Parts: sequence; C-alpha cells; structure tokens
Amino acid sequence: MNVRSSLAAAVLLGISLFLAGCFGSPEAATEEETERSEEALGHRAVRRPTTRDAKVLIVVSAADFIWVEERDTGRIRKTPAGYFLSELGFPLARLVETGAKITFASPGGVAPTMDRVSDSPSLLYYKSASEYRAIRDLVTSQPGMQHPEKLEELTDAELEGFDALFIPGGHAPMTDLAKSPAMARVLRHFHENAKPTGSLCHGPAAFLAAQPFPYAGYRMTALSDGEEQLQELMNVYDTNVRLTWYVERDLRAAGADYERNFLKFTSRVVTDRELVTGQNPQSARAVGVAFTNKVADFVDGR
Repeated sequence: MNVRSSLAAAVLLGISLFLAGCFGSPEAATEEETERSEEALGHRAVRRPTTRDAKVLIVVSAADFIWVEERDTGRIRKTPAGYFLSELGFPLARLVETGAKITFASPGGVAPTMDRVSDSPSLLYYKSASEYRAIRDLVTSQPGMQHPEKLEELTDAELEGFDALFIPGGHAPMTDLAKSPAMARVLRHFHENAKPTGSLCHGPAAFLAAQPFPYAGYRMTALSDGEEQLQELMNVYDTNVRLTWYVERDLRAAGADYERNFLKFTSRVVTDRELVTGQNPQSARAVGVAFTNKVADFVDGR
C-alpha cells in the first residue's frame, strides 16, 4: 500500500473506531444476533452448521483496473483494481471450515488480481496481523485462484451441480462482471433455481449483468454511494478522481430495494430469499456467517 492510501486508511480507521466507541460494534452485534437466531432454531442448537458436500461456485473478476474520471480534466482513464482480500477471505474461510467444496471461475479463466489497498493488516478489516496473514495465506494458496475455470465455458450440467454462488467485491467486478453475458447466464441459473447467492461491497455490481434484472424488488445492499464518494474525497485509490458510475445508484435504477447503514463503513448484511449481501468490507465476516448458514440450510433441504 502506498503512503497516500496508508494515510487515508488511517483516517478511516480513526473514524471507524470513534463510531464504534460511540455506537458499539455493528459487526459484533450481527454475529451475536446470528448466534441467537441459531439457538432459536432447534436443529442448529445441537450442531454446528455444515456445508459438507455442498459445491460452491466463486466467481472472481479477471480485471486489474477500474475506469475513473479525472475531476479537473474530465479525462477517462484506468486506475489499478482487483478483488478485495477480506471480502473473499472471510466467506471462503467459513465455507472451507464447514466442509464446502469450492470451484473458482473468472472471465477467460484469468487468474484474479488482488486489490493493492486490501493487501494490508489494517484494523479496519482484521482483528490482528496474524488474522490477516492467515486469510491471505488461505486465499493465495487456493489452486483455483491460480487456475480458475473459464466462466464462459461452464456447461449447463456443471451449473446444475453447484449448490451456491458467491461473488466477492473489490472494484474489479464493475469493469468486467457487470456487463458479462456469461455472468448473466450464471446468475439466471442460480436465481431460477433459488440457490443461495452471496456478494458484498462492489460485488453486487455483477448482478447488473442479468437483464431484465432478476432481483427487482429484492432487499439488498452494496457499497453505498456515500462511502464511495468518501473514499474518492480521501484519495484512497487514486488522486482527484471519481468513478464513472456507482453501484448503489445503478442497483436502485435496476429495481433493487437497496438498504444501507446511516453510519458509513459499519457492517450490514441483508438476506432476502436466496440472496445474501453485505454493504462493505466491514461486513465480510458477518456475510461469511450468513451465507454459510444459507448454504447449510439449502443442503439440508435438498
């Protein structure tokens, strides 16, 4: 991470810690609520949720950039991007821990690029440096991350064999997955078969690939426009630029019943029918819990 990004992350951390001190930890509350909900369900009170034998498809962007507009000149250019480490790592860890079998796919079968801003043991995302290293080691050691399946070549029979779909965030999905016909085909399969589908932060941009929009009327969340604009103001990813489009705005325009927290960069998870979505990187741990539980329920009901 460069000096500018480090300073911006430090300021965001200060804001996050201040809000947590004033209002408590939304992420911790989410996990406690999840545990209470599990206790209320008799079948979860006697065993840990398991996704054993579940087959989960994780679609990762192949892009290593995002289009931005220079504020002063209006010039459109690229800036580096990729998948966000914690947004893939925490849900992946939970799935692996509970026994799911994971297949990775990307457009063209291209090995995905890690977002450089996410490659840091920041307390914005992790409880400790050792947790960051464990998550990083887990993600980068996955053979499928080095040699993912080609998204375009997944057959109908292969899609039938998957129980769930997950799309991690990072800006990169806005570049390729949001307009990918192959992504649209995969989304339609999982939607029409009511199979668990999870995503967070910028990942739900991929939902826009499917038109007509299959999730019109669904409650969902993603990185808010306000959070995106705060990052732009603080030059987290680049200097004096803005994105050419925003995920919240376009999901709303497509018909999503979008939700967000009043406090920026605090955890929020929304579940509606087969869909599990998280608002931002701070939601990654809770998304992992909610999505894994959704997959476990689906496997139980097969």
